[in-house]
This record gives sequence, C-alpha cells and structure tokens, in this order.
Amino acid sequence: MIKRILFGFVAVATVVSNSYAQYMLAEGDFSSKTTELKTIVLDGEKGVVAASATVTQGSCSGTISGIGTMNDTTLVIKPYVKAEGGEQCVLQAKFDANWERVKITEGKGCAAYHGAACSWEGQTVKRKK
Repeated sequence: MIKRILFGFVAVATVVSNSYAQYMLAEGDFSSKTTELKTIVLDGEKGVVAASATVTQGSCSGTISGIGTMNDTTLVIKPYVKAEGGEQCVLQAKFDANWERVKITEGKGCAAYHGAACSWEGQTVKRKK
C-alpha cells in the first residue's frame, strides 16, 4: 500500500515538474528577418507568459505586448492596451516540438497594431542562440 502511494506521489510530481519545464521552454527571444517574438514565463504552473511581438516589412511596422496563456505548445496573447479597432486582436504562437521555431497567426483587428501593409500572419521565427 505504501509503495502505491509513493508511486502515485512520484507520478504526480513528475507530471507537475514536466509541465513546468515544458512551459519554461517557451521563454526566450525568437526572430526572423521581419518578425521578433520575446517571451517571459511569469507562472510556469499555470502557463502564464508575458510576450511582445514586432513586425517590420518595408515602411510598415507594428508592435503588440501582452499577457498570454499556454495551451500545450500554443501561446495565446492578448494585448495589454487595446488599440482603437483592435479590441479583438489575439496572436497565437505555435511552438514546434523542439521549442525552437514558432509560427504566428493573428485574429481579427490586429491591423490596428501594425497597419495594412504588414502582419504577423504566417510568420515563422527561430530561437536566437
């Protein structure tokens, strides 16, 4: 009986520590020629992450910063400050299996943060070494 209880405790502790470690892998600086994503894990157990994304394509540029939550390998970011017309803007950052590349997609209203000539949609960024 004691062995079962100890095994159960070890199994739960392993799952908790693995999820914490997994979310910590989301922290870092990621970039491409046109896009940057910076993340800081605020709560590893709950998957709360502060993030900022910047896009620069020619003369068009934009930035968004906010608090996000992790759902498996996807970070969903909502802006701290809502831009007029950007109330529905949500960025999704999907990490690859190695946590080295991130593909960004954006929801409605994100043009208020970057203009019509550029976007985060479909951009892929790599972890800076």
